[in-house]
Amino acid sequence: MTGGRRLHRSFGFSEAEGLLDAAEAIAITVEPAGPLGQAFTSGRPSVVEPMIAIPVAPQGGVTAVMALYF
Repeated sequence: MTGGRRLHRSFGFSEAEGLLDAAEAIAITVEPAGPLGQAFTSGRPSVVEPMIAIPVAPQGGVTAVMALYF
């Protein structure tokens, strides 16, 4: 991502698969032009079915993105 900042999945849960382990979490790559990358860089939620990406910005700076699949 921009400025040397990167996203990586640190936690994951799926009703179908349960808790995802840390090895799987590290293997995820985030595309800058995808909904997660857009939410991270713009600070605005991004919706692309079947997911909504919500930036988490404590104290005004985006530090994480929460992805909800529907």
